[in-house]
Amino acid sequence: MAFLEENRWSYVIVAKQYSTIRQLALGVRFQKLAGGWEAGEFFHQAHGWPGKRRFIVVRRPVPEDPAEAAQLQLMVHQRFAYSVLVTNLKLSPWRVWLSYVGRARVEKTIRELLYDLPLSQIPTARWLANVAFFQTLMLAYNLVHWFKRLCLPKRYSVATVDTVRRDFLAVPGRLVNRAHQHVLHLPRDYPWQKEVLKIAQAIPKLHLNKKI
Repeated sequence: MAFLEENRWSYVIVAKQYSTIRQLALGVRFQKLAGGWEAGEFFHQAHGWPGKRRFIVVRRPVPEDPAEAAQLQLMVHQRFAYSVLVTNLKLSPWRVWLSYVGRARVEKTIRELLYDLPLSQIPTARWLANVAFFQTLMLAYNLVHWFKRLCLPKRYSVATVDTVRRDFLAVPGRLVNRAHQHVLHLPRDYPWQKEVLKIAQAIPKLHLNKKI
């Protein structure tokens, strides 16, 4: 944070859950927001800091579903789950939270690249080769997501790469030739046949810019 402040850069960083931070977060005066959410702030000078820094606290009701509640990776106290951020932004607490959440969505992309695509399997010890590998991986990722947006039903708009692969790509089939026409035979119990037909109809209608 000192480095960022010296260079006059703005930041929003998740605060570590030290006992002091937890106690201060629980004692904040919260402003009620929509949906049971609440937001507040406090200032604190940790050991070794040159001065006080601003902390934002956002809390929301713990989900009633025990399974969903167990998945929370946040500080939980009584009936609320807490998120604590440290920042030098001068926005309202809720605006700071919205700024953080907007950028935090990239974590979903990183998880997809790590678990649905082989980002974690860097192939060589050569920097240039690894750059090429990474760019190829990003191309594949982007192609799958454009495929979702342009060809798949709307319910797939939030589907992961793994879901698209499972439902539409990693499907056994048999390509035969009948009367000089290629015919693709899918398994009889394949549940997404209607979707595949819609995809086949959507692809020719795409207007792609052929200029490079």
